[in-house]
This record gives sequence, C-alpha cells and structure tokens, in this order.
Amino acid sequence: MCCTLPLGRRRPQLVDGGDELFVCDLCWRLAGGREAIEARAAGEQPVPLLELDPAAEAVLAAAEYDQLHPLDRLLTQAGVRWAVLRFIVPTARVDLASKVLTRVAPEWTRPAESPYVWLDVVADRIRACTGTEFKRNAKRRRFWRIARVYAVCADRSGRPLTWVTQDDIAAAVGCSTRTVRRCLSWLQQEGLLWELVPGCRLPMMERPEGETPEERDERRQRLAAAIAAEEAARERARVELEHVRKGASGRAARALAQRDAGEIPRIDIPSTSTQPDQEQDAERPLVNLCPVYELRVPLTAAERREADELAQAHRPVLTAGEQLLERFRRHQVHPRNAEVQVEVAGGVFGVTEAGLLRWLGWQDLLPWRSGASLQGIVGMLRTDAVDESPQLTALIEDFVHPPQVSLVDQEKSNYVRGVDNRRAPRGSDKKGLSSIENGPELPAEAKTQGSATDARRKRPSRAQRAAERLLRGLLRPEVSDGVSIRWLTARLRGSKLLDYGWTEQDLADQIHGLLEYRHLPRHIHNSRAWISARLAKATPELPPSKQQAIRAVEVAAADERRAARETAALRERREEIAARRAAIDACDLCDELGWLPVPDGVPVPKCNHDPDTGGW
Repeated sequence: MCCTLPLGRRRPQLVDGGDELFVCDLCWRLAGGREAIEARAAGEQPVPLLELDPAAEAVLAAAEYDQLHPLDRLLTQAGVRWAVLRFIVPTARVDLASKVLTRVAPEWTRPAESPYVWLDVVADRIRACTGTEFKRNAKRRRFWRIARVYAVCADRSGRPLTWVTQDDIAAAVGCSTRTVRRCLSWLQQEGLLWELVPGCRLPMMERPEGETPEERDERRQRLAAAIAAEEAARERARVELEHVRKGASGRAARALAQRDAGEIPRIDIPSTSTQPDQEQDAERPLVNLCPVYELRVPLTAAERREADELAQAHRPVLTAGEQLLERFRRHQVHPRNAEVQVEVAGGVFGVTEAGLLRWLGWQDLLPWRSGASLQGIVGMLRTDAVDESPQLTALIEDFVHPPQVSLVDQEKSNYVRGVDNRRAPRGSDKKGLSSIENGPELPAEAKTQGSATDARRKRPSRAQRAAERLLRGLLRPEVSDGVSIRWLTARLRGSKLLDYGWTEQDLADQIHGLLEYRHLPRHIHNSRAWISARLAKATPELPPSKQQAIRAVEVAAADERRAARETAALRERREEIAARRAAIDACDLCDELGWLPVPDGVPVPKCNHDPDTGGW
C-alpha cells in the first residue's frame, strides 16, 4: 500500500507477509499512527489499515483546491494561505513560485512528524551544544522559548509549516528581535528550520481573484464614497475661491469654505489610471508576507541507509554512449543542426551505444533526411570535441592516422637567400684534394699526427659556444633577427660578462630585459643595436639570476613584515575582545552581548559596566 502524495516514507512492517507501506506523514498521523494501525491489523474483522477521518476526506476531496492554478497550488502547499494569495498580482506570484522552487532543503534531514517531536529534538540539540555557542543557561532557555513559539504556531493539519513574525516572537518571549534573529540563524545552521517562502512585500490587486458578491459590494461602496469625497473637495475649493474673490484672506477663506461645505472625510481613491503595469505596481498597496519555515529533524542512521538505497535504486542506468554524451554535453549537436555542421566541418561524429565515435557525412545522413532513424546512434558530437580532447581519438571506429602533410611555407627558413648559379672558378674542384691527406686511402704510416695546439684551435671558444646556444634556442626570434654567430661572439667577448661567471640563461635574460620589461616590443627595427645596448647596460657583478634572488628575498622580507604586523594587530584585537568579554561576564547589568535591557521603542544602548551609573 502506498500514499498518493510525493512525500511518502517507508513504514515498519506491521503484518507478516504483507506489502510494504509507503505513507506520508499526514496520512500516517490521520490514521492514528503505528499503535492505531497495529490495533486494526490485530482485530478479527478486516478493516483498511489507513482509514482517514471523514472531515479529512472532505478537505482532500474539495474541488476548490483542485481548481487552482498549478503555481497557486504550489504556493498554498508551501504555506501561503489562499485568502492572502488571491490578492497578490499574478506576475508577483510567478516570481514567488520561482523562489520557492529554487529552495533546497538541508541535507540528511526530513520533515518532523509533529511540532512536539521537533521541539524535543531542538531541546536535545541545545543540551548537546556545550561549546562556545551556549555559555549561559539563560541563553539556552531563551532559545528554547523561541523554538517553542515556532512549534506552537506550526500547522498541525498538513506539513509541519510555521509562519510567525519576529516582532510577535519577541513580544511573546520578552526579548529583542536581534535575539530572535540569532536563534533563527542557529536553527537554520543546525538544519532544524528550512525557509520555504522568503519574507517579502508584493503588490496587491484591486480586485481579488474569485471576488465574492459581498466583496464586490464593499469595493463599490468604497469607490462611491471616494468619488463623493472628491466631489466634496472640489466643491469646497470652489467656495474657497469665491470667498477669496470677495476679499477674504487665505486662512479666512479656508475657514469659511469648511464651514459652508462641511468636513470632508479622507477616503483612499482606488487607482483607475491607464499607466504601464510597472508604474501601477509601484503605486499599488502591498501585501506583507512573513517567512514560512518547515520544521525538520535529522535522519537517523537507518533512515540514511534507506535514503541511499532508494537513491541508488532510482538512479538511471546510462549506456556508455549516453555517458559520453553527458560528459561532452556542450559539444552535442541536435539532429536538426547536423546538416549545418556537415557544411561547416564536413561531417559530425555519431556516438554509438557502445561509446564509440562514428564519422557521419552526407551519405550517412541521407536515411535520416528521408525520415528514418540512424541505427545504433544515440547522439552526435561536433568535431571540435576531438580537437579539445585528444583521448577521444582512440574511440573513433576505423581510425586511420592522416598523412603528415606540411605546407611549403612552414618548411621555409626565416632567411631565404638566393643561390649563386654562376660558373665556378677554375681549379675549384682541385682544392678538395688536400683534404684527403690524412684520409683512410693512405697507409697508416703515412698519416700525419696533429698537435694539441691544433686541437685547441679547432675547438670553439666559450664566447662562440654561448653565441651558438643563444641563437639556436634561448633568444626570441624578434631579437635574433639578422644576427650572426660571428657578430654575437665578438660582442660577448668584448663585454667580458662570461669572465664574471655569467651563464647563457643570464645572457638571454639580460638581452630580453626580463627584470625591466614584461613584454618585448612587437617589432625591433635593429636587433644588433638592441643587443649592444642591453649588453652595455649590464652590471658584471650582478647577473640577472642574482638580481632575481635579491628581489625574491626583498619580497619575502616584506611579506614577513606584513605578516608580523597582522599578527600583532590580531593579538591586540584578541586581547581587547577577551578583556571586553571578561567585563561583560563580570557585569550584572547587561546581557551576554553587552546590551542594556530597555523597554520597547527605546534605542538599545551599550553598557559601560559602571555600577555607579547603572551601565549608562
């Protein structure tokens, strides 16, 4: 047996071999609870386990509730009474319903079975809080009294909803509204209260929805009285102008006009203008709605396990293709837009049920254009999904790596020089004969041995090696444009920076101006002049690596000084707070926050903890 409302919960097994009960809290309470149902189940005559009261049956079967709009029905279920809701403008009802739908209940909680059960849970939670929240028993008693007001004002015929203003709670408990707000914040933080409908002020309609004949007659009487008052005011103004024309002063004319025309009652005139809706809403009277809260209690361990099992049972099982589509949702292509993607990118990727990608072109989409469905395809993805996620390449059916084709412009060097196609000089082919003097064609005894001096001469110098390293990878293209290894070697040797222990990276950072410029210029007209100027500006004893280390030490020292100042200020603040708290605890004139108790309507002052002045 199950309940028709979407708020049902699994109930304990009451009959051996019987079906499980999924009943909402309302039906469970109307049926008398577990004891009443067990008593009926143990009787000799078979009776329904869930038997509602005739009055409850009449309320549930009322046709007036079923005729409401779904949004109005949602708001009435959320605690807004229809007697108030029928006066609110429909556009404001839509906004209020959108706010109600976006509210999320506290996690691992459920609606309380009754206000008294909720009040017991609140009392247990207050006793369990032994930290810094409740240092005095007076605060515990005050919070319990505030929670008791919420429980007393809760609805007992349906959902455990409560609505009461903070001013009423403060008047009933005998505290300030600030204390009520602190208690409300604590209850919401503990998950014991859920704000279902926010407090707001909404524009009122001139004619309520479903206006009764009595309300219509009353509204017409108010309109007639307002028209009569306006006519009387015009008559009094006309009489006052006549007395002014006869020579009376302004005050005397006003007194004579009031005596002749009589006193005119002040009656609000309903608005009948044809202004835009927004201007009319701004001028209309407002309906005040206080917040609506739902009383909630935390789930037990067994209820948590049951909720996890139900969530796992109702979780949809997705195929591999559906999971892939859910993962790349922003790359999905609607079937109606497939032709556009084919024209732009040449095709789309179809996702199969097995989670593989299949390339679809014009020929593959012809069956779909004729009205048939694509067999085995659960969705489509754009081609940029594979470009952004290369791991999808392994999922493509019949994938063949494309040939590595490169454009000619990409293979060209930045410096393309012409080739000398003129005739070679005479005897140039004989110059290479000297290179085989020590070659393998000659016998071993005929080979000449080079000296160590020749080996040192053939090895490049340190400046040349640094220049080659800079031009081959460390310098940016805009800096090395038109720079040769021979020229850069001469500049490095002349600067003598390598003699001071500079590395190739230090030279590159100095040429780029790493410590002075965030970005290089977009175009450097003369790269050689730039490099010469940067090398001349360098300090030999301070390479860029040492300058970066010094700057890092300075930044770290500044951070340490700032942290020390913040720590000292925080220590002083804590000492001040501790001294202020000690003074408040030792004072018997103020509350736990240092405020003096004063009557309503008087600004609440801070206590100076001086018994001679009474805290003032």
